[in-house]
Amino acid sequence: TMPILCGAILGWWEQGVFDLGNFLIALLGSLSGALSINALWEYFDFRNGLSVDHGGSDLLPDTAYSLMRNGRIDATLTRNLGLIFGAVGLACSILLALLAGWPMLFFAGLSFVLALFYAAPPIRYGYRGWGLGEIGVFISFGLLPVLGGYYALTQQLSQSALWATLPLGLLSVLVIYTYNLLRYHRDWLIRKRTLVVSAGVPRSLDIGIVLTVAAYSSFILASSIGTLPLWTLLSLGGLPLVLGGFSDIWRGGRRREDLPSLYTTAINGVIVTAQLFCLSLFLDQLL
Repeated sequence: TMPILCGAILGWWEQGVFDLGNFLIALLGSLSGALSINALWEYFDFRNGLSVDHGGSDLLPDTAYSLMRNGRIDATLTRNLGLIFGAVGLACSILLALLAGWPMLFFAGLSFVLALFYAAPPIRYGYRGWGLGEIGVFISFGLLPVLGGYYALTQQLSQSALWATLPLGLLSVLVIYTYNLLRYHRDWLIRKRTLVVSAGVPRSLDIGIVLTVAAYSSFILASSIGTLPLWTLLSLGGLPLVLGGFSDIWRGGRRREDLPSLYTTAINGVIVTAQLFCLSLFLDQLL
């Protein structure tokens, strides 16, 4: 929900309009869509890995995939929950299309379809390597939600909204990327060629640092050219938190046991960054 939240607040900052109804519907639709995609991703990964012998290892205990593998939840239930949340997200998108205009249906629909076929057959582009999955995540979880949140409140788009998609989209990729680090061995077994699987864990940690620096550098670039206010540099407050997670792994000899803490740190860092981004826009308006 962070990218669509940031897009909406950016729209309020630039256009001075705030429709609470559209805002809440957009947030609900984004949350429902994300829950739907997560459930369906786990379901499709589970179906694809039915013939794979994990040897009793590398199953993260708190994921739907491992719960289905262990027989603690039914795969059909996971799929149905994904479809139900998807239906709620679709209803929100249709309502927003009636209230704010048809582009809302385009932003939400394209975002959901791109995210779905990351793991859903027959396309499953997240399995194909070459960074296709990460590009899809950038578009479906970053670029389109930011534009959708902005449009929901303003019924138009702007250069600032387009620039905001760069750092927020890269941070969205970072969250999925660190999660893929966690399940590297499982993805390798089910032949899911994420960027982590293609590069290997040691090199992927280096790529993660580059991705982090690129995301936060985008805030500096957008602020320096005047597309976003200088207050936006407050968003850099999340950088030490995220880089600290990578630093802990380096100091610990890049042990696999440290990857869960990196994932948690990345999530917290992205949430803090989004909150600081919204705060910076409020401060620019007030001061």
